[in-house]
Amino acid sequence: MENVGPILYVILVCGLVILFCVSFTMFIRSLLRSSSRRSAAAQNTERLLEEQNALLRELIETVKQRP
Repeated sequence: MENVGPILYVILVCGLVILFCVSFTMFIRSLLRSSSRRSAAAQNTERLLEEQNALLRELIETVKQRP
């Protein structure tokens, strides 16, 4: 019964280390997911801007051709 205290302490420390590792892994995973979402959104925004630029160029050319 004398060794119960140190054993519980070791179990507690090991549990906290495992909890830290799992939490850190999940945090990194969420950062990577949000980064990929932001990248996809930026690419989509860039594509939409290119489409708008093309439409504006068409409109400008159409206006220039009018008498």
